[in-house]
Amino acid sequence: MVLAIIDALHIRSYAGLSLGDGSSAVERAVGSAASLSDELVLLVRPQQSEATADSTTMSLKLGDGRVSLPASVKVFEVRDTSAAGVLSVLTELSAEAEAVLYKRADEPWMMADEASLILSEHVKYRAHYSFADGYPAGSTPVVLSPSLPRLLAKLVEESDDTAVADWLFTILQRDINSFDVETLLSPVDFRMLRITFRCDTRANFVLCSRFQAILCDEATGSVVPKDRYVRAVESNYGRLRTLPMYMSVEVTTAHPQKITYLPDVSAGDTRADGPANMPVGRFRELVSGLSSYSPEATVGICTWGEPLLHPDFPALVEAVCDTQGLSLLVETSGIGRPVAEIVELAKRYGNRVRWIVALDAIEEDTYRELRGDGFPEAKAFAETLIAEVPAYSYVQAVRMKETEAHLETFWRYWKEKTDHIIIQKYDDFCGQLPPRKVTDLSPVQRFPCWHNKRDLYVRIDGTVPRCREDIRSDHALGNLYEQSFEDIWEAGEAVHRDQVAGRYTEICENCDEYYTFNF
Repeated sequence: MVLAIIDALHIRSYAGLSLGDGSSAVERAVGSAASLSDELVLLVRPQQSEATADSTTMSLKLGDGRVSLPASVKVFEVRDTSAAGVLSVLTELSAEAEAVLYKRADEPWMMADEASLILSEHVKYRAHYSFADGYPAGSTPVVLSPSLPRLLAKLVEESDDTAVADWLFTILQRDINSFDVETLLSPVDFRMLRITFRCDTRANFVLCSRFQAILCDEATGSVVPKDRYVRAVESNYGRLRTLPMYMSVEVTTAHPQKITYLPDVSAGDTRADGPANMPVGRFRELVSGLSSYSPEATVGICTWGEPLLHPDFPALVEAVCDTQGLSLLVETSGIGRPVAEIVELAKRYGNRVRWIVALDAIEEDTYRELRGDGFPEAKAFAETLIAEVPAYSYVQAVRMKETEAHLETFWRYWKEKTDHIIIQKYDDFCGQLPPRKVTDLSPVQRFPCWHNKRDLYVRIDGTVPRCREDIRSDHALGNLYEQSFEDIWEAGEAVHRDQVAGRYTEICENCDEYYTFNF
């Protein structure tokens, strides 16, 4: 007996919205899994489902909305949604099954031919865990042996693991040599493109809506076979630019140091002498606008200046963290504000904020050559932050000719304190700075820029340059103090279309940052 388990425990309201043809992700996920299984169970939270008056359908609550499903769908309420709790439920449900097909309820599509092959290979080789790799996320299910949940439960004892996307494989990897894993490979490796066909964010819902008519047969409504599916994705890369997922904001022009590997962005600045600070009200307007347009995005501060030197820095953190759905990234030198104040903010907001301390060196002489004075304060700041809030704190160094001989020492020192070490590639800003990189990390075949597809950079006067490399805003998309997010984002679409067609012009032609990824 093949049991299909559809996980609706962590899905959001996007999964209940129409993808353009009247069907939702939940309806499609349930329908596709039912066709490949003997029995289907939908995992829900308590009070998330209820029978309708006519008893022919059941209603699933998703946020403020509902979606109707056949009453024949078996519902299982899960009270403990931790990894351990869900594994206990899976163990109970799968006891009589030969194989368990597992899929999230917000993933609308499943290639039936590939899913059938995964299932047959799984049974044939008596695997613990079978999956397909290289396809866009959400395109295929995973198949589990009925014994796997019980075995995985031993790996999460006394842990706080959560049952979110890809959680089963994350747990399995802790002792992967103890399990039989079968993998099918996509004929085209789409992993580099980070495509997610899952209605879990507005950006991903927009993406699924754009591909609905392409990936589903017009006559039957069913997902097209594997070969057509792969060709459809390959020939529609222009649809992958959806919504901004990262907005970096220059909240101040003040900085305690002159960093040798960054351009002087103040050159040609006609503002009055002295540092400028973005008013908190203006910043809140930007945050509110981003939240309305792309509710699950990340806000970064600061593009150029030192955010800790903004006189109302705590209010900036509060502005983002008080906005549901958004998260915050703070990149700092660690100079300019008492670390105790930052630790208090970090503990108050927890996983809503990530903190990166840019150090670049562990020897004071090297640090001074790159960044100037301030090493003792910066190092103490980083050590305190990592000790007090280790889960959300990072140290960073830029890899270039001047630091290459010192990076191993840097790594070894901080490795004793944290796993959160970022080694960033050197950026010559499209040839505007001297070539100082140690090695060429660029892909063999160029692809459209991640930053054009996912990022916005906002200067202190509201100007939105094409990207971080556009340091003089010579190719500005507009001004967010005067224009809407929709208009600004649309202004960057032409660049994306050109790059999909293989045309890299102006500042993009000599860029070496297109393959680096933020959020």
